[in-house]
Amino acid sequence: MALVRDPVCGTYVEPSRAIRIRAGGMTHYFCSQECRRSFVKTA
Repeated sequence: MALVRDPVCGTYVEPSRAIRIRAGGMTHYFCSQECRRSFVKTA
C-alpha cells in the first residue's frame, strides 16, 4: 500500500488512517488533527 505525506510535518501515513480535507481541488492527508488545524490556519 502506498503512503501519503502529511504536508505540515512530513510524516508518511496510510491513506485509510489519515485525516483528509479537500482544498483547492486536491485532497490533503494529515497524521493528526493538530496538523490539519495548522494547515487550515495557513491556507
